[in-house]
Formats: sequence, C-alpha cells, structure tokens
Amino acid sequence: MKLKIYHNPKCKQSRLGLEKLKTITNNFEIRDYLKTPITPSELNEIVMKLNLPIGSLVRTNDEYYKTFLKGKNFHHNEWIKIICENPKLLKRPIIVGHYKAIVGHLPEEIEKIK
Repeated sequence: MKLKIYHNPKCKQSRLGLEKLKTITNNFEIRDYLKTPITPSELNEIVMKLNLPIGSLVRTNDEYYKTFLKGKNFHHNEWIKIICENPKLLKRPIIVGHYKAIVGHLPEEIEKIK
C-alpha cells in the first residue's frame, strides 16, 4: 500500500518530514491538506491509526488555538469539526500507512512507518 503524507509546504517541520520520508521510500502520495481539505472520515481514520486522542493532534502554539480554544474541553466529534474547519491546527506532517499512522515532526518517528 502506498503511504500518504498530509503535508503543509509552508511548515518547516512538514518540509523536513517530507525530505526524511523521501530517504526511506518513494511509495507515497503527498496531500496538501490546506488546498484539499481533510474530511471528517479521513481525520477519524488517522486518529484510529495513530491510536492517540484527537486533542493530541492539535497545535497548541497556533494563534487560533490560543485565542479561541485554550482552556476549553471538547469531545472527539467537536475536535473533528474544529480541525476540519481550521486545518492549520493539525500537527504535521502526518504519515498514514495501511494499519498505522505517525506524526512525523521528529525524523526518528518517520522511520517507524516502514
């Protein structure tokens, strides 16, 4: 199965993650999720494959988070809606394989997707 990298080309960590992935495999597709929005079902699949709570995928240093979300508690489906409506909140890159996914902002994490 081809890997998929959810990528933001304007993000330094995402660009570094993409470069690291290229050293491991060429069997992947790049998804610029700011140009082609992520769907709720895709986000649910990512969360399932990451085996992490949805809130752990949120960039808490993002200005939108600091202004509107910090200190509030949201349920899973609320986070799905918030992230889909504000995709810059999503940590990146996220690399998705057949059975698992990883948040690839650390090069050593990307090697685990093999």
